[in-house]
Amino acid sequence: MPSALKQLPPIPQPSQALVNPRTGVLDTTWYIYFKRVDDHIREIEARLDAIDDNYTALDARVTDLETP
Repeated sequence: MPSALKQLPPIPQPSQALVNPRTGVLDTTWYIYFKRVDDHIREIEARLDAIDDNYTALDARVTDLETP
């Protein structure tokens, strides 16, 4: 896993409508922005899970050493 997270994309301009007035659905620019933020958060979650797994494994080893 790389050591540095990708930088978050810049938020769209304030003039960019959140909802496309013609279609009534989320604007493509905002969709892409939210998708990248979601990917970023999922990468952070995966990293935290990996850290937790490492500590769980370490804790199990220490418990084994302490058990007579």
